[in-house]
Amino acid sequence: MELLETARVDAYRENDVVVSVDRRSTLLCVVWEGTCSERLVNNSFRNAVADNKPAAVWHAGDWTGPISLQPERALSGESATSKTHEVVAVSAEGVKVITVEIPALHSILKNGSALYQKYLDR
Repeated sequence: MELLETARVDAYRENDVVVSVDRRSTLLCVVWEGTCSERLVNNSFRNAVADNKPAAVWHAGDWTGPISLQPERALSGESATSKTHEVVAVSAEGVKVITVEIPALHSILKNGSALYQKYLDR
């Protein structure tokens, strides 16, 4: 229940920034509806592709966050492009996402999960 109390559901229009560069490693973001992609800060998605930089793409059910929660590095907040690329909505109908701040998640798990406590002890 505590986790649900801290989770947010937000809707974004096409081209809106869903996760800014400074929040990529401190936020768990699950795409509920629509599609998101990386975009070079202060540039367009097309420019990132034109520069031959692969752009990560998230569809409904995909997520981004710290590497400990998203082991696929290219989709994580610790990818090679996470300091230069923001996550933006690319669906014409926009996107809906669920977000949880990592410090809140860490606190909930640390105080209520024996399994997570074992993980921390290692």
